[in-house]
Amino acid sequence: MNERANAPIPSGAGEPKSRISDFPGGLRVRATWGSSGQAAAVFALSEDGATLVDHGALGAGAEGDPDRLCRMELRVETPGGAWAVRLATVIYDEPRAIHWDDSQLFVVGYGFTV
Repeated sequence: MNERANAPIPSGAGEPKSRISDFPGGLRVRATWGSSGQAAAVFALSEDGATLVDHGALGAGAEGDPDRLCRMELRVETPGGAWAVRLATVIYDEPRAIHWDDSQLFVVGYGFTV
């Protein structure tokens, strides 16, 4: 059982948002994101069965704790397997696909980071 599933949502924050997109070549992407302090609620929606890398510290910088910032988890399912990445940003933002090409390069923008 995921202990974060019962975590309270910070005052003034809405529920985390989620979007699923399908791309040519069997690529399926699920992005889930929330506002500052909602990391527990965002990650409570995580799925098992993917390699996970948390790059939250890159967005946290001098702030230290990425879970105090806006967080996003991006899960990518391909014919070769699934992987997921977690990011953090100091501003609330919706993730956006910027580029997807035939050589399997998938670029996503989130906050001030691409």
